[in-house]
Order: sequence, then structure tokens, then C-alpha cells
Amino acid sequence: AGKGKKATDLAYDAREHGLCMNCHKGRPRGRTGLTAGALLQTGCLSCHEGPKPETYQTFRQVLEVKNGYARNYLLPQGLAVEPTEANLRTIEAEKQTYLAEQAEELGVEIFPGMSCSELVYHEDGSVKGVVAGEFGRQADGSEGPGYEPGMELHGKYVFLGEGVRGSLSKQVIEKFALDGDSDVQKYGLGMKEIWEIDPAKHSEGRVVHTMGWPLGKNAGGGSFIYHLDNNQVYVGFVVHLGYENPHVFPYMEFQRFKHHPYVADLLKGGKRVAYGARAITEGGWQSLPKTAFPGGALLGCAAGMVNVPRIKGNHNAMLSGKAAAEAAHAALGAGRSADTLADYDSAVREGPIGADLKRVRNVKPLWSKYGLSASMGLGGFDMWMSNLTGWNPLGTLKHGKTDAAATGEAKDHKPIDYPRPDGKLSFDRLTNVS
Repeated sequence: AGKGKKATDLAYDAREHGLCMNCHKGRPRGRTGLTAGALLQTGCLSCHEGPKPETYQTFRQVLEVKNGYARNYLLPQGLAVEPTEANLRTIEAEKQTYLAEQAEELGVEIFPGMSCSELVYHEDGSVKGVVAGEFGRQADGSEGPGYEPGMELHGKYVFLGEGVRGSLSKQVIEKFALDGDSDVQKYGLGMKEIWEIDPAKHSEGRVVHTMGWPLGKNAGGGSFIYHLDNNQVYVGFVVHLGYENPHVFPYMEFQRFKHHPYVADLLKGGKRVAYGARAITEGGWQSLPKTAFPGGALLGCAAGMVNVPRIKGNHNAMLSGKAAAEAAHAALGAGRSADTLADYDSAVREGPIGADLKRVRNVKPLWSKYGLSASMGLGGFDMWMSNLTGWNPLGTLKHGKTDAAATGEAKDHKPIDYPRPDGKLSFDRLTNVS
């Protein structure tokens, strides 16, 4: 795992010390169905051999701007990655499944489909474990006829990797005031469809990102299109939730996006096979809370480790898990448990995760304040100066207010007339979730 012992050694040590259990609400093990389609900048995980795609393209080849290409040398570090073998694109769902299989071979127990409903604490207030596997509660929270109580699972350290606004993560952030020195958190809504397309239009490994359209001045956001194997394409769209006009309908913006000539031509004659959506943390460096607390740590998007302009967080999530494992391994070796892993928080802030988030920290507040065009100009200048001199001329900008506070009243804004879905490229929500 980077320094010192290998990942396999850490896993064996973890099993001996009771750090060998993973409750995973997704099915099957290691993945959550509509998992993000591309993992960039994977050199940090070079200790894992795993399957590698035979063909791939990087941002240098496929970050598209209108009808042309934006070469890597025109983009500041943090927005694009170097086109090296270490930074190849892998299919994230396959990577997760592979890592889950390797973990199980080393004795790690994974419980897919089992969510954790609450935390368990030691008498001194530190986190002791979780309650997992509770089933059968009614919509109002009462126990239904088929109710099954959960069981307590204890650990010497509890790592929370629930993603954005996880119920347990929110509890520890509030209980231990982890965000006391942080800026307000910002959020986005990401939606994604899986399509099977014409093989003649498919290019396995291709990654396309866009910004802006069709949102205009109503909201901020962008898209991603990942060409996977078996002629499948992941088409996704993210809308920043700090928009002023409450008539903005993120789902319909996504449906409208698919009618852009480039996207429409790509999907024409294809078949939509799945749909999903999830929230995304977008506050970045300014909004990062303390990531360690008595008895555990926050991982990935639970702490808000998304690189917003790249629409990427899985690389930092994996780095955070690796750093947390190393910190826990050192603590257990020293006879400690259930204390605060300060070394982990330092590794997050002073290591590659912090460096990744710092480079792009002003893009989001600039976008929220000035819109897409001005923010890309000012943000690009800020990132270039940081790359060249190590100094950010804009310092660290504040987000100012929450997304909820940024949204105005309906009476003060013009309604948006969204086109009716055509049932071929665009669909109503009921059809998509059925």
C-alpha cells in the first residue's frame, strides 16, 4: 500500500486485529449497480495488478470542446491528467468487483445489501461500531409486521464511506463538530443512463466531458459520456444545486441534454437499459471537514473529496481508504484503538488528495458567483499560476451561502418550459425508474 507493508500484509494484519468486516448496501459485492464508468489517475493504486483494458484514451485525446479537442498542454493540472500508462482509464465497476474478490480471498467479510442504521458508542463517547441489517420498518419509522432488528458490529476503528450526506456520517460530523472550521458544503445532483448503442458509433475507452449546455444562465453543471465494453455507453449529467431559479428541473435538463446533435446522433437507434441518480458533494477543499474522529474516519464523498471540474471523486475515495488503512495499521501496531487517527487526517490534507482539491478549489465559488465563462477564465488563470509558481493569486475563495439559501422564491423567477419527452431519446421520470 504505497509505503511500508504491502496491501496484502495490511489485510492480513487487519483480519488478526478484527478489522475485517465491510457492510455494503449495494448489490452485488464491491459495486452499486450504476457505478461511475471511468477511473482516471490510477497510478496511486499500482500495487493492485487487476484487469487492465486493452484500449484506452485519456483526457489528452478526448476532452472535447465544441467541435475540436483541448489538448492536455492547454489545460492546467487538476483539470486534466497526464497521458501516461499509470493514468489509464479503467471501468470502475470492474475495478470494484476485482478488489472485492481480492479482499474476500484475504479473509475480509463483505455483507452486500446490508445497510447500517445507527452508530454504537463506547462510554467515553468514541465510536464502537454500527447496527447493521435492520429490516422491516414502516415509512413512518415504526416497526412493521416483518420487522427484524439489526445486530451490533464492533470494530477497533469504524470507517464510514457512505457517500454524500450519509446518515451515519452526518451523525459523527455533528457529534464531533468535524465541520466547525469548514466552509458550507455545496452539492450537485448527478443523473446517469446506461445505453446500448450502434457498434459503429462505439469506441471503447472513450471519455467525453462537456460543460454548460443546456443549462445556460439558469444553473451550473456538465456532462460525461463513457464508452464501456459490449457497446455500452454511460451518459450522465450533473446539475449544481445552488441555482437561483426554483423552476430549474435537473432531471429534465438531463433529458434535454440528450437532444444535442452530438449526443442524439450517438444514441440514435440505441436502447436505454438503466437509469440512476445520486447526490454529489461539491464544496471541495474549503468545505472538507476533519476526516478523523474518536473511533473512526470519513472516507471519500462522505467527507467531500470530489474534484468538481473533473466530475471525479473515485480516485480520492480509494486514496482515502488506503490512507485510513495505513493509519489504522500503525495505531493497532502501537496498541491503540478507538482513538482519533490524526495521521489519517494529515495524510488527506497534506498528501495527493489535498493537492488534487487545492488546485481546483476556486473553480466552484467562481462558477457560483460569475457563471461558466468567467469562472473558467478566472479559475484557469488561478490554477495555472498555482501550477507554475505554487501560489494561488485568488487565495481561497469562500462559497458564501448554502445551496438552499441561494435558491429564490418561485414568484420572482420565470418558469421554464421543458419539451415533452419523446420516448426515444428522452423519457419521463416514471418511465425511467420503472
